[in-house]
Amino acid sequence: MHWKTRKDVAPWLRNLHCSGGDALSRLNSEIMAFEAYMSPTPAEMASRNDAVSQLRAHATMTAPGTLLEEYGSYNTGIYTPSSDIDLRLTSPGHEKQLGERGPSSTRPKALRENHQRLRAFIRHLQAMDTYTDTGLIPARIPVGFATHRTTGVRFQITGVGEISAHDEYVKTYLAEFPALRPLYFVIKNMLWVRDFTETFTGGLGSYPLFMTIVAWLRLGKSQGITIWRHSNEALGEDLLGFLEFYGSFNYYHQGLSIEPPRILAKGQPGGKPSKSERAAMAEDPILYASSKMCVVDKFQPYRLYLQDPANPLNDLGLKCYGIKHIRAIFQHTLAQLRRDMIRFEQDPSLFENGGLLRSIVGGQFDLLEQKGGIVSVPRDLYHCAADVLLLGGKEAAAVSWRSLLSHPIDSKQNIWKAVNSVDAYEVQYEIINSNDSRAFRSLVPDYRSPQLEQHTTVITMSDFQMYHALGQTGNGQEDPASQGSLRQLAAPQFRPPIASSPDGYQQSGSAYNASAPTYQYGTAQPAQQAYGNPSHPQGHTAPQYGVHQDPPGGGYVGELATQMGGLGLGGETSGSGPVRPHKKKQHRHAFHTLETPETSSGAFNGLPASGQLQQQIPGSQHVNQEITPAMSQFPAPANPLFNPTNAPLANAPSAAWGQSPNPSTSIGTSAQGRIDPDQIPSVPHSRDIPAHYYQSHIYPTLENHIPPPGAVPFIAHDQGNSSPKFARLTMNNIPATSDALSSTGLPLGLLLQPLAALSPGELSIPVLDFGESGPPRCRRCRAYINPFMTFRSGGNRFVCNMCTFPNEVPPEYFSPTDPSGVRADRETRPELTRGTVDFMVPKEYWAKEPVGLRWLFLIDVCQEAVNKGYLQSFCEGILSAVYGAHGLAGSGENEDAAPEDEVRALPSGSKIGIMSFDKEIHFYNLSRQAGLEQAQMMVVPDIEEPFVPLSEGLFVDPYASKAVIRSLLTHLPTLFSQIKNPEPALLPALNAALSALSTTGGKIVCSLCTLPTWGPGRLFMRDDQKIHNTDSEKKLFTTEHPGFKKTGQKMVEGGVGVDFFLASPGGGYLDIATIGHISATSGGETFYYPNFLSPRDTPKLAQEIKHTITRQTGYQALMKVRCSNGLQVSSYLGNFVQHTFGADLEFGVIDADKALGVMFSYDGKLDTKLDAHFQSALLYTTASGERRVRCCNVVASVSEGGREAMRFVDQDAVINLIAKEAASRMAERPLKDIRGALTEKAVDVLADYRKNFSGSHPPGQLVLPENLKEFGMYMLSVLKSRAFKGKPLTCSYMFGRSLNLTTLTHDMRMIKSMGAMELSLYLYPRIIPVHNLSEQDGFPGENGHLVMPHTIRASFSRVEEGGVYLVDNGQICLLWIHAQVSPNLLADLFGEHHTTLQSLDPASSALPVLETHLNAQVRNIVQYLSTIRGSKALTVQLARQGLDGAEYEFARLLVEDRNNEAQSYVDWLVHVHRHIQLEARASPSH
Repeated sequence: MHWKTRKDVAPWLRNLHCSGGDALSRLNSEIMAFEAYMSPTPAEMASRNDAVSQLRAHATMTAPGTLLEEYGSYNTGIYTPSSDIDLRLTSPGHEKQLGERGPSSTRPKALRENHQRLRAFIRHLQAMDTYTDTGLIPARIPVGFATHRTTGVRFQITGVGEISAHDEYVKTYLAEFPALRPLYFVIKNMLWVRDFTETFTGGLGSYPLFMTIVAWLRLGKSQGITIWRHSNEALGEDLLGFLEFYGSFNYYHQGLSIEPPRILAKGQPGGKPSKSERAAMAEDPILYASSKMCVVDKFQPYRLYLQDPANPLNDLGLKCYGIKHIRAIFQHTLAQLRRDMIRFEQDPSLFENGGLLRSIVGGQFDLLEQKGGIVSVPRDLYHCAADVLLLGGKEAAAVSWRSLLSHPIDSKQNIWKAVNSVDAYEVQYEIINSNDSRAFRSLVPDYRSPQLEQHTTVITMSDFQMYHALGQTGNGQEDPASQGSLRQLAAPQFRPPIASSPDGYQQSGSAYNASAPTYQYGTAQPAQQAYGNPSHPQGHTAPQYGVHQDPPGGGYVGELATQMGGLGLGGETSGSGPVRPHKKKQHRHAFHTLETPETSSGAFNGLPASGQLQQQIPGSQHVNQEITPAMSQFPAPANPLFNPTNAPLANAPSAAWGQSPNPSTSIGTSAQGRIDPDQIPSVPHSRDIPAHYYQSHIYPTLENHIPPPGAVPFIAHDQGNSSPKFARLTMNNIPATSDALSSTGLPLGLLLQPLAALSPGELSIPVLDFGESGPPRCRRCRAYINPFMTFRSGGNRFVCNMCTFPNEVPPEYFSPTDPSGVRADRETRPELTRGTVDFMVPKEYWAKEPVGLRWLFLIDVCQEAVNKGYLQSFCEGILSAVYGAHGLAGSGENEDAAPEDEVRALPSGSKIGIMSFDKEIHFYNLSRQAGLEQAQMMVVPDIEEPFVPLSEGLFVDPYASKAVIRSLLTHLPTLFSQIKNPEPALLPALNAALSALSTTGGKIVCSLCTLPTWGPGRLFMRDDQKIHNTDSEKKLFTTEHPGFKKTGQKMVEGGVGVDFFLASPGGGYLDIATIGHISATSGGETFYYPNFLSPRDTPKLAQEIKHTITRQTGYQALMKVRCSNGLQVSSYLGNFVQHTFGADLEFGVIDADKALGVMFSYDGKLDTKLDAHFQSALLYTTASGERRVRCCNVVASVSEGGREAMRFVDQDAVINLIAKEAASRMAERPLKDIRGALTEKAVDVLADYRKNFSGSHPPGQLVLPENLKEFGMYMLSVLKSRAFKGKPLTCSYMFGRSLNLTTLTHDMRMIKSMGAMELSLYLYPRIIPVHNLSEQDGFPGENGHLVMPHTIRASFSRVEEGGVYLVDNGQICLLWIHAQVSPNLLADLFGEHHTTLQSLDPASSALPVLETHLNAQVRNIVQYLSTIRGSKALTVQLARQGLDGAEYEFARLLVEDRNNEAQSYVDWLVHVHRHIQLEARASPSH
């Protein structure tokens, strides 16, 4: 294959007719020359017309009478050489069949026929060799696509569409403005080279861009803003004016209209026009449309509003969420163009080859040269991303990666020559690091240019807006470590409007209402600036995230060096022991080679020092190495954002933690022997900085290998390794032998949450259907196909990455491979590029016929539930969850609306049933088909052998029978208020519910308000205080009742699970150990409401019922975990059933909030040349009735010893598995033994690190691993948690009753099923000082994300007098208010009538909606916190100092303090260090 050649001169300059004159004249001439260059030549027009004629002929062959109508740019004549041809497939009478707008009897049939015609046409094209890249996008309006093989012309074909009006407007404006066409070509190419011409990436499509130029031209014509001649004599002025206008346009507050031309003011959502405005709207339909459409978007207030002249109700800027980037492009291009014009005036010879337009349309001349004819460029190379511009300086450097196309590239040697022939080092950087240049890297994997180290001036336009609405900003939110290296272009900062501050007080650290402040919230204390007051920059180190800071004294770590003398905990920054160099591995590792810097970092998390930004971290090996057969399925990076060479990953926190040779932190004391609490590792500090970082960064799963902290929300990009939301390894670099693992003291395990919820912006999990054959699997170990399996023998065999067994590829799955072993279809196979996928499975995987999930609400109607309001609250909660807020009040005339008119909370196919129980069991017929207007109740008094009296009508579509269900749940509390049975029969009711679900499986949602003491399965008080802290205590944490054990086992076998909603209105005893056994066994969950108070707890109950039925839920589930040769599963931790060791785990149900742990052991030695692989496979039935397998694949590198492994420890996974293992032992060992084992484990981990990996440190230092700095605090929190409390808990807000057994057992089971985020918050709560919020906190920042205030340590020493604190541990949320709080603060939070603590309602559960700044801030923060938690709903409970019993709960959550005779954080570290010293003396040799 021969490659095209080009000259160095810009190709449009060949059409330049005027080479002299000033810069403006030259710019004007170049624009006209560029238009002439981009216009189609007669030969190009003929080739395109011929391609269209051939396509029309094929359409006629498919179906006689079929027509193809041109529309879009091809019809209007403004297409570019790279434009597609847009066609509409129609037939005679098509318009008549579709009818006009509005209802039509012929429209549905005509649409179906047209879609079928389009599909048949595309299938016809796919069968022909004349066309390539053919396919159909199955959207609501299907779109077909094809490429003419001979000419390279691309077609997009649709079946419907109203296109004539748009094209007519385009032609009209082209005739009105002669300058429009040349400006369009220049501006379109300017945005095209920066990837901002596609709406799906947030850019401006062709038609919106065209109308954007028209809006500017028409405004100038009507208002005379600047020089607006709009002819070919003033194109330069027009271009400068366009860039200036849209570069400074106020997108936040203004929009644009074309017909008539005017600038519109954006209104507020829900705003009501005045009477005069309504009258004007009645006369002007366009004004009416703009009033409805031109409003501030609360999520994207910066979004462009541009009214479509062809359809006033169409907003052309609706999908342009990248407008801030486009605005920045306009500003940058205008500044660059003006600089170039000044330089042209000084020396025109500088622009002989490139011209003035080069800074606008880029230097990718070869792409512009692709004008018609056969495109002879390989597709992979032709579409490489090269969006690079210079900020002034070297003209020669504005050459792109596609400049390689000018060289004959037939071999590796020629590529080397081609790269080296490009003089500009900026371009070399771009060529080597272009994120999509896989073909180049596969040939030249190791190319490096020594000149690239000095590169500072290139700006890369990334595709970050695909994941966030705004991408990165340039105000310091971007990683400061990238200064002096590549940066991503960011828009100038917009300041969103901030509501005026309330009068009468001043917030600490903020300046609003600074004049004569009357009150000040709290008292600022210098000792707390670093944690509680974000307004002080010296106290907040987030801007230094990922950058080594080495202030005098050693900074964060160095200051610890002089702290612990008297207690034997002195300090220095790092060890000075010898560092064993890492041996480079072969090309089968998931990670980089581990490079070690010269000295240990003394900054946060061991990050590289300034000036040492070279890559030191594992994670980008696959970006720069050759694709070999051994790693052929490793996903390539998707765009420049995830390429560590575009932005060094040393800046990324999760990738760089612990990269020092001795990644450790030393803690010391002062000469007086007192520890400074400010110098010990801080959990809030370790959360806030990553949270700030991941607001503007994506987590790439293969490039970064230490996941974000568990409590930090993030967006993951699945590159073949599962997201940490689904699977987290305790260490992402695994020692090769058992002895090496033992030297670390850490467990080797995997934390799995297979159905975890995705964050907005993340790609959905692909669902793959392989038909009756099922997904390809290894014949030996039965592992499913995944990205790490390799293909050999030309694609005829695949080698299992688990057991290395070579398997024959099924014929239907065959695809050829290239010489490096990469399948030709790999990019189109999600199972080969994504770490988490769902496989549809054939009937051989079925246990029962899959149906939509059956929900059975089992309601306690006993006397206690009625009297305390729990029955009414539960019924209201069901209505609210199923039908939304309007379900409580009914929907009036729409109550019997068709199901398609409802907003469904449950997926299609799901059904619900209702039962109730006291000492009898009640079934309800809910079917409307039986002619029932109200539910029909059937009572089963025989609870010894209960049966189901209904064959039909028990389970119904909740939307088809809405009136019956709403009537029943509304009247149920009234009905049973007359029937008072004090004792419920729970176990018979559960057995009856199980019988009702026996044929299908499903989920039971059961309420219970008192101890069930009636009938079979009656329970008694078991909480004997005498056996606490004895060997017999373990019996209290499980059930010994055979009936409950048997029922739990039957539920798992039947694919049924139970969620319990247990309430204790009077603080009474509930045997959760026995009752909750069924939910724990079947995979369900227990929600517990101690001291239930209806006005306060009903909103929380309703939200949690809704979350239960709307979260992703599967049933009839089995799980299997597989691992590489050399490892084996040793145990599972969690709530499930496993009959024998090695058998599959069984779940009745499993949902998005459930996690489990898997522990591994060695059965041999791992090969350090290979990676370690893990795969979990969950077979389940979805709520919509599909049988699937959820596969999660995880990979880790292997090292010879434990030193490298310590650098890649996941602290949250370690803590989670240790806590789960401890909770699992509570039924086997006394609690005091478990507490002792937890303490011993904490000592062992830190002692082993000190002994084996920390180097030479004085004996008086406590040395903490860099990635386990907060390990001590979390272990202390585990010991302080309710699950492992050594003494009874007495809380007055629980009426002073001992809640040891009830809460201990409940929390123990919760820990066994908690994921990383939920457990992290449970162990260490978020505490936000409300009184110190800055103006910006609680509102969207300039990057579109909510600005969150920084949290403080969980210690009363951080509490300020007069302060208000929001405390959230993922289970409850308290608003603690100091007794000396400012009355103005209370008025701003709760209303002007609430100025004292006594005036507040202790039963409230939410803040009132007020128009004050502070109230809006706190409500926004609470709303945000409700989205980043586990299964428990967030409602705000007041804890007024000295008034409310909830204050005791607040004190319990201050985990750093000494409480309930438990040690403080400082005392705990001293205690642990003493034990470490004892072990060191016992084994002094390292």
